Amino acid sequence: MPSRLTSRPALTVGMLALLALLAWLPVLWIGPTADESGYLMIARQWSHGSSLYGDYWVDRPPLLLILFSLAAAGGGTTALRLLGMTAVVVSVLLAARIGRLAAPADRTAPVVGAATATVFLADPLFGRGAVNGELLALPLVLSGLTALLEARARPGRRGATAWWAAAGAAAAGAALVKQNFVDVFLVAAVLLLVPVAGVRRLRAAAALVAGAAGVVTGVLAYAASRGTDPAGLWEAVVVFRVDAGRVIDAAASGATPLRAARLGLVLAVSGGLALLVLGARRLLRAPTPDGLDLRLAAVVLVTWEVVAMAAGGSYWLHYLTGIVPGLVVLTTVAADGPAAAQASWRRWRTRLLGWATAVTAVALVVVALFPVPTKERVAAYLDDHAHRGDTAVVAFGKPDILYGAGLDSPYPLLWSLPVRVLDPHLLRLGRVLASPDRPTWVVAGRAGLSGWGLTPARRVLDTFERHYRAVAEVDDMVIYLVRARGAAS
Repeated sequence: MPSRLTSRPALTVGMLALLALLAWLPVLWIGPTADESGYLMIARQWSHGSSLYGDYWVDRPPLLLILFSLAAAGGGTTALRLLGMTAVVVSVLLAARIGRLAAPADRTAPVVGAATATVFLADPLFGRGAVNGELLALPLVLSGLTALLEARARPGRRGATAWWAAAGAAAAGAALVKQNFVDVFLVAAVLLLVPVAGVRRLRAAAALVAGAAGVVTGVLAYAASRGTDPAGLWEAVVVFRVDAGRVIDAAASGATPLRAARLGLVLAVSGGLALLVLGARRLLRAPTPDGLDLRLAAVVLVTWEVVAMAAGGSYWLHYLTGIVPGLVVLTTVAADGPAAAQASWRRWRTRLLGWATAVTAVALVVVALFPVPTKERVAAYLDDHAHRGDTAVVAFGKPDILYGAGLDSPYPLLWSLPVRVLDPHLLRLGRVLASPDRPTWVVAGRAGLSGWGLTPARRVLDTFERHYRAVAEVDDMVIYLVRARGAAS
């Protein structure tokens, strides 16, 4: 990396954080994604209700909904995007600190860590623009890794125990935002299991557990005060994910392998795959035992992140955000070792980060020129024709339509995967359609309530046909109005 960029690391890191912020700035004027919309809908009504989070159900931990509640209280989409931009800037700064702690002899490490985070967090191919669990958990993961490295830097010395407790708190926080973000716990386990002189492992482990327990207890208590019980959370964030994996494996559409191929292609084209492979190879071939604990921790970290990304099953591009901590640690830790090996790795690292920067720049231009299509016209139709007190159901997913139209749903499942797992025959939806609280509007694809791997019960289809009639078709979506309303106005 050019010496002029590393001679004043604090200034360079600040500039990188600013660049990351600027890359995210245009999203302030873009409408919310489906996930953002759904979480905001849930967060703004979260209280004691008929389902897990008020009157809605989602397979996400409560700290994510707490963060979305803050955004909803702050005005909604803009506040959420500002929260996401804050997470990006904090992540870049933490990545710089991780670089300094992971490779104290490498004066380029803070800049490399910050540059790695900046390049991939600014990349639309890695999910830039959407504020979701992956992004909001990221600074917590990086905070936890920073705390572990701070503790490692002072084994047996004053303050190490507090850093272990802080790592536990951050680790729990990350998992309570996105349940598979257990990166910090895994790295902590490696650091505790690999013998290092001066480390009081029992005391460190106790502090780690205490920090985690404090956060978990506080978050669960707060969630319970809003009507969300721990047993229901366990079913949602653990049991449901196992069941969902089975459903995805058994009834994956043709789009699933295509998304998996796209995910792998993006990882390769972005330069991220080469950084992961070459960095891990460099660590595993290190000739000395010095720093063995950190090298093993880095390999375990990236291995878990890749496995978790693949195990998600749906292969959305924003899953790639989850490998950013591993990339940051790998690019900095791998620079340690003999001078010749250091020089070789640093040359490759600089080339790959340069390539990744070019890919990100091109992706930003393409996204600006060719924005992703949305369902704004469907939401606009509902907004124009709905009356006060109307409700709607979108079959299935796309809560951005409901959020854009300002309509609530009497059906608690806002995404397609929970419907496929929890209501595959649409019996629950059928009860809603047959009740006095049936939705005023139903929005569906041309296949109606069929599709998505669902097998609707005949009586559900009969109920739907008896109570609803098609009144419009907008952007390949058919809009149905309850017959009791009469003509759409």
